[in-house]
Amino acid sequence: VYVRKKGLFKYKGKKLELIKGTEIFKSTKQTIYGVSKFKNGLLLVTRKSGLYYLENKTLKKVKLNSDLIDKTTIYRSIKIKKKGFALATYNGLFVLDNNLKVTGHFNKDNGLVNSNVRSLFVDRDENLWIGLNDGISKLKQMNGITFFDRKYANINSIVNNVEVHNNTLYLSSSTGLKKLKTDENSLNQEFISVAENKI
Repeated sequence: VYVRKKGLFKYKGKKLELIKGTEIFKSTKQTIYGVSKFKNGLLLVTRKSGLYYLENKTLKKVKLNSDLIDKTTIYRSIKIKKKGFALATYNGLFVLDNNLKVTGHFNKDNGLVNSNVRSLFVDRDENLWIGLNDGISKLKQMNGITFFDRKYANINSIVNNVEVHNNTLYLSSSTGLKKLKTDENSLNQEFISVAENKI
């Protein structure tokens, strides 16, 4: 249980005990919005300063492969049994694998109605239901299908064919051959021209 301006507590012997290592949350304005078991300790998700890992009374800031999470407000977190974790933020939905690597970022540019994610729910088939400011979206965990907006993904033409080669998605279009590129930090994905001058 997180108690504001006091720290994280556990219920033991019919009373609440402060968990050692979380005293930092007494003196800061930071709030814990999620607690999950992780490896041999706990994963703490804070509202505005990212994720922390608590093990053996030692609290460490989790360094992620995307700095977007540290720059947004986290509203909720949820554990996805086989897939890792999902974070609901004001900047969309972030998906982390079991090693806390950010593997997906979904917002209004790539499939959600808007980027303000308010709640999360995982059903028995491991589908993720995403409560938004003005509706609900469903992310099917098993199918691997992603929505690429024509404008934001830089397609901007009619797609004639799609092919996967060497783990890269290629498309042929009325404006030439393009391949999918992922920005390592922002996780934004867009199609870039291939051999633009030769085809």
